[in-house]
Amino acid sequence: NTADTFTVWADVDANGEVRESDKSNNLATAICVIDLRPPNLVITAVTGVPSSPTVTDRVTFHLTVWNIGQRPAAACLLAGTANIGATRWGDLPTVDIPALQPGASTTLDVLAGPFPTAATYTATFTADGDNRITEMEETDNYKSLTFTVASPRPASYDAWDPADNVS
Repeated sequence: NTADTFTVWADVDANGEVRESDKSNNLATAICVIDLRPPNLVITAVTGVPSSPTVTDRVTFHLTVWNIGQRPAAACLLAGTANIGATRWGDLPTVDIPALQPGASTTLDVLAGPFPTAATYTATFTADGDNRITEMEETDNYKSLTFTVASPRPASYDAWDPADNVS
């Protein structure tokens, strides 16, 4: 998965079948560097909104995916799971990652939830979650976010006060 250097040789009369006055100019060489490093997708940022959800809220996760490799990356999927501690809670919705040129990035949103249990969750996202792309490094496709889901907020209670009824 690195760049390699090759020497390419061209000989116009390799078998010496053509009569020539000067055979010293029949050979040419060129050095070529062929970059064999494939694409490499990484998730560089993940945030959740709201940052402190309740069990009735849906959470929008904002993610940034970069191709830090040397070759274009084909379109693939962003997959995600949510855990409560070490227990898997479930899969998060998948989102399409568009094809990315080397050095390019994209920002994606994943809408998930509501999360029905008040607990601390870890959402883990995987770029190329469908393993469609052979990458330079397959172990750096993951990014996690830990967040706490709280019980619902009590409805605002505003007791009636006779002083409120002012004419």
